[in-house]
Amino acid sequence: IAQTTEDLQEAIAALTRGNHDFKTLILDSLDWAEPLVWKRVCEQGQKENIEDFGFGKGYVKVDDKWRGLQKMLDNLRQKCGMHIVCIAHAVPVTFDPPDSDSYQRYTLKMHKRASALWTEWAEMMLFINYKSRIVEAKDNGKSKAKGTGERVIYTQERPAYQAKTRWPLQDEIYIGNDPTWAEFHKQLHDASEGAYNGN
Repeated sequence: IAQTTEDLQEAIAALTRGNHDFKTLILDSLDWAEPLVWKRVCEQGQKENIEDFGFGKGYVKVDDKWRGLQKMLDNLRQKCGMHIVCIAHAVPVTFDPPDSDSYQRYTLKMHKRASALWTEWAEMMLFINYKSRIVEAKDNGKSKAKGTGERVIYTQERPAYQAKTRWPLQDEIYIGNDPTWAEFHKQLHDASEGAYNGN
């Protein structure tokens, strides 16, 4: 487990310069790495807290650290042909669109600047959630969500969540309880083959 940003950078650098058979790097997770980045920025700026830089200035400095990490990941992908997967938890926030009433939507559990940086950087952003149904109780009229642990991958942005992909995938991919995500991989393979063949 990386304890500092230096640990994280050294792990990526070791993969970039070393001889290995690894095909995929999974960073688990971005929101757990965020406090490490904040800590390093504070150390370099001799501040106790990221807010001590002044209104918003600390988060601007954090952007440079994130971009440096993204550059290392891009270099790893280009030099070693590795796939890069970054996991992040989701949290519901209130979204205030300029043309409608406020509503709740899931977004990355990170500062909004960092969330925007990683969303833009990623070629694919998947939102994974449990399949559930709403059941209205007869006694008190309160609705409850029920499910069996089956999951769905969402590939296109909707008001309730962020998602995107450059591949022609279905908007919703049902994976149920399959830990291998076989249906997702099949669709991605077929979409990649189609792009390769000019379809």
